[in-house]
Amino acid sequence: MAKRFYNDAAAWLREATRDTSKFRVLFDENMTYGYFRNLLGLKWLAVAINMSVSFFCALVILEHTLAFKETADRLPYVFAVSVIHLVYVSFGVTEAKVRSAGKRYARQLLLSCETLENEA
Repeated sequence: MAKRFYNDAAAWLREATRDTSKFRVLFDENMTYGYFRNLLGLKWLAVAINMSVSFFCALVILEHTLAFKETADRLPYVFAVSVIHLVYVSFGVTEAKVRSAGKRYARQLLLSCETLENEA
């Protein structure tokens, strides 16, 4: 019974704070939380794509493949970006980051009660 009460209260609070101009900080925290949650969910795909791109770039750079002659001068940049992104996704995207972003969002959601109370 208590769990349903809390879920209903949280749903009401989220619905009452939909105005993004009035609750801008809450909206920003919600976006940050969503970003990290989605990135964690797609982490395996990002790692696989980055590894594939890095491997392909390294292969072309090392083999000096003539088929890619017109883009060969840009491949070291693509390689560097894919490696940097691979490191970021591998070590920077963690469940702890998602939990931290979720806690910041929840705190801001509860703080928005003051704004709603002042309007009433």
